[in-house]
Amino acid sequence: KDVAALLWNYAGNVPQQLAVPDEYETKYVKLTATRSIGVPGSGNGQVQNPKNVALDAQGNLYVADSDNGRIEKFDAKGEFVRAWGSKSPPNSVGPQNTFNEPWGIAVDKDSSVYVAATWNHRTQKFDATGKFIKMWGAPGQTDIGGQGGIFWGPRGVAVDKGGRVYVTDTGNKRIEVFSADGEFIAQFGGVGVQPGQLDEPVGVAIDPNGNLVVNDTWNQRIQV
Repeated sequence: KDVAALLWNYAGNVPQQLAVPDEYETKYVKLTATRSIGVPGSGNGQVQNPKNVALDAQGNLYVADSDNGRIEKFDAKGEFVRAWGSKSPPNSVGPQNTFNEPWGIAVDKDSSVYVAATWNHRTQKFDATGKFIKMWGAPGQTDIGGQGGIFWGPRGVAVDKGGRVYVTDTGNKRIEVFSADGEFIAQFGGVGVQPGQLDEPVGVAIDPNGNLVVNDTWNQRIQV
């Protein structure tokens, strides 16, 4: 506009550009934390790069303490209860109760805890005290329709009211469905941008109506 004012007599009459309102400005909700749990570290109640949390019916909080390779449990008041697990090498299944970047975590109606460890390429199941119950999964890269129970970098897990376990097989661009005992049931997704296709699915949750909500990261969208 400054250059135009020097060149044209009518430049001074150029209409002022109206500011475009931010369509999200009125939709932000600012929340103030009522409690903070954990500080950086590897001791009891401390966390390093926590990736996810889940609640059980009693209000206990389970935290995927990713860089420490473990799960921590806090009570409803935020007090440390227990921790379980240790780190294992990346891209190896590893012994039970070990993790490499535990990311997804979910709790079912019986307070069983499911953990998707990204770089162990598997899902593990524990009781509420951290006692190991079962694990399933093996590393592998495949297209949609490929072998069930193969994972590449799984990052999310959710459990519905019927006990079915949904795991985001992130690197393979699909969702896999299992029974509570880890038996493969179904898969859906596949790489792409069309409705129902996925690209880097990460977060996953079940809504009150039983719908599955997926964070389709690289497609920059949510799918239900």
